[in-house]
Amino acid sequence: MIPLVVVLHCYGCTPADLPDQLHLDTLSKQHHFAVAAPASGHVDKRGVSYWNATAACCDFDGTKPDDVGAIVKLIDERLNRGDVDPKRVYLVGFSNGAFLAWRIACEHADKIAAIVSIGGGAPATCAPSSPVAVLEIHGRDDTVVPVAGGTLGEGLPQRGTFPSAKDGLATWARIEHCAVGAPGCRVQQWLMPGGHWPTTTAGFGERIWTWLAAQHK
Repeated sequence: MIPLVVVLHCYGCTPADLPDQLHLDTLSKQHHFAVAAPASGHVDKRGVSYWNATAACCDFDGTKPDDVGAIVKLIDERLNRGDVDPKRVYLVGFSNGAFLAWRIACEHADKIAAIVSIGGGAPATCAPSSPVAVLEIHGRDDTVVPVAGGTLGEGLPQRGTFPSAKDGLATWARIEHCAVGAPGCRVQQWLMPGGHWPTTTAGFGERIWTWLAAQHK
């Protein structure tokens, strides 16, 4: 059986954007993993696609679609096909999609081996049922989703707050009984130059996959 990487798009992005940026099509063929990149399937009053992830992001109209349930259903349906390893299901999200990855890990930790959050934030409260490996990637100068937490910036609606990256990671580090970033700890942070999409170099997607591939339930 092969790993499954579920890729969650940002506010206003297409499902193909993040897989393209990370070169996941090429990587999946090289390393033999499956990729699912669903669309949220709904837009807000501004005509922008979004996920209902947390109070902070990004159900700005308060319509409350069950996006957590939709992604869990997608995972279950793929597992039922019998080709995916249930111990190696990963979530990778950017911005709004990263907020959703955090929430799913908090609420359905039994289904997720690891998440990668790029420019996202955790829910205000999180009580996971089991450990999940977490890689938090953030641009130091992110003014959309500040690494220090608080509210969304750059003119986005402010419907709620989110914790700092440090506080979000602390929940998972406590479960793992390790210090964030310590050798061997499955809770890591890559604080990088740049803004909402950090300044990356060649092989960024490969680095992410290498980290994910070492994680399992």
